[in-house]
Amino acid sequence: MQQHADAIAQAVGQGRTLIELGAGNCQKARALCRLIHPAGFVGVDISADYLRDAVQGLRRDFPGLDAQALGADITQPVQLPADVPQGGRLVFYPGSSIGNFDPPHALQLLAQMRELAGDDGGLLIGIDLPKDIAVLEAAYDDAAGVTAEFNRNALTHYQPPDWQRLRRAAVAAPCVLQRRSLAHRNAPGGRHRGAGVLARRRAPV
Repeated sequence: MQQHADAIAQAVGQGRTLIELGAGNCQKARALCRLIHPAGFVGVDISADYLRDAVQGLRRDFPGLDAQALGADITQPVQLPADVPQGGRLVFYPGSSIGNFDPPHALQLLAQMRELAGDDGGLLIGIDLPKDIAVLEAAYDDAAGVTAEFNRNALTHYQPPDWQRLRRAAVAAPCVLQRRSLAHRNAPGGRHRGAGVLARRRAPV
């Protein structure tokens, strides 16, 4: 985005309502706001509390920006707040994770983006290029263990039914749950995926 900032600003125009899916800490939105000076911003992320703090920071840095936080899972239908203008929307999805979805789910997500954008809206999306498997594994199974720690945290705090059952089984045995992160590429589809390998290590007695 930094490399093509001028072209993006010219193509997008100013004064739009910026809708970022998977907004996280809003750092990419912050950079884009400096380029296109949107009238409004809606950040959408499953981590609602974290997102609210990030959006509050946006309000401080851009005093005239009508910025809102919406806690939601972007893989499910997203209902925007009623006061978001219908026209002039720009859906922003910069993280390149569209390549992690299989084609039917990627198409479903793109269809939702189209619906959110509306008839006169636009989509600014990041799409990653294929990478060597060694590069992927170095990123997802890094020596410092950053990704593994992230996955352990997710296992602890995000608990759909399958994870609940897994954690109950782990707690029932005198063990410590570990997780190693791996990456692989689906060669025919070119998709990148990270996989967690779960193992039980006997706890010291």
